[in-house]
Amino acid sequence: VNSNIQNILHGNLAHYFDTRGFYPHPYGLLFSDILLPQSLLVLPIYLLTRNIILSFNSILLFTFVLNYCAAYLFWKYFTKNSFFAFLGAILTVFGPFYHIQMAHFQMQSYWLSLFSMYFLSRSLDENNKKFALISGLLLGIQFTASVYHLSLIHIFNSENSIHTKSLHGICFVWHFFNCVAFCFTEITPLSGLSSTR
Repeated sequence: VNSNIQNILHGNLAHYFDTRGFYPHPYGLLFSDILLPQSLLVLPIYLLTRNIILSFNSILLFTFVLNYCAAYLFWKYFTKNSFFAFLGAILTVFGPFYHIQMAHFQMQSYWLSLFSMYFLSRSLDENNKKFALISGLLLGIQFTASVYHLSLIHIFNSENSIHTKSLHGICFVWHFFNCVAFCFTEITPLSGLSSTR
């Protein structure tokens, strides 16, 4: 997240996909979770405080709020009951699987998947292509936050053909990021990371 913030603030987009984790190989971020939505959410806090630890802890807490809101909306749609939606959201947000994975920040960011499943459900129930497209876009953005949660939508997905509309949104976002990465690999030299970063 810190590397993403620094690259965004300094306009260092040519080296955005370079990370220390895969040094000396360039574009190592393409082999890992990009954490782009989390980085963009942290950016205003970091600009105000210039404290990366406070910013990261703030986004971790805000992620729990976003997870709760998404889970509540998701369960409310299926249960049609506020109490059961509250209970389902609490059990979803504080489920043991996610807290065992607390060291992996990307595993905490599943709110986009829940919003995507909510809109996909509405699109299937109401035969609304707009909701299918929103679902696909959210799922594509989820791919930039955490790859692991894409499996949720495959479990949830039904046999109906409208889900292909959501896949168009996923493909759009994924191809956009591939094009950006390809442009950077074509523009910048393939000479590994410098020691100054």
